[in-house]
Amino acid sequence: MLVSLPDDIRFLITLPHECHYLPGRSATLLVVDPTAPMTHDVFSRLVGSGFRRSGVHLYRPICRECSECRPLRVPVRDFRPNRNQRRIRQHNADLEVTIVSPPMNQTHFALFSRYIRRRHADGSMFPPAMEDLYSMTGPAWARTQILEFRLVHHLVAVAVIDEVTDGLSAVYSFFEPDLARRSLGKFTILWQLEQGPRANELYFYLGFAIRNCPKMSYKEEFLPHEILRDNEWFPVRR
Repeated sequence: MLVSLPDDIRFLITLPHECHYLPGRSATLLVVDPTAPMTHDVFSRLVGSGFRRSGVHLYRPICRECSECRPLRVPVRDFRPNRNQRRIRQHNADLEVTIVSPPMNQTHFALFSRYIRRRHADGSMFPPAMEDLYSMTGPAWARTQILEFRLVHHLVAVAVIDEVTDGLSAVYSFFEPDLARRSLGKFTILWQLEQGPRANELYFYLGFAIRNCPKMSYKEEFLPHEILRDNEWFPVRR
């Protein structure tokens, strides 16, 4: 199915800059004009066209010499966990999950800070700042929710998601770095996929899958999924 961009929205193109995912490469982004009026329906259409949200900004890579950033979404009703994913689910059966509304708080920031310092000290969010955490929850049109995962009342993982008209869009997740054996990042995705399908939840948008970037390639493990290429979603079932 072909997807199209809204024709009443102005788009801007950034200057080439260093790619955050693939060292030695440059990146160029197609950005929605931040002064353009935005609604939940338009935002949902943009997510369905491969755009991602960072704060109030919506963007999609349009790099001239690289097409590694491939938008990926999982059809919720078709998802089937593999053996390793079932093992992750079982290993985290003792976690309690609560869905809360923004804003973020100091408990969230304490976990976020540990996560960034231990797992992403070479990334763009180091050193961790409360402003980065606040930016994960968007304006009203994003309809952001926060998922809290607790082990005996201790916060061990957080997933931030946006509602869209045909499902959910992952924004960011972070977790307790001392509990690496639990694969908490993957579990937050599994939990969201397996708690559905809700009445209007057709897809779970996971953002960009990048095969040559270990921190982004894991998304291809959730099968079946669809990849956006040349403005069309193609199914992947292997």
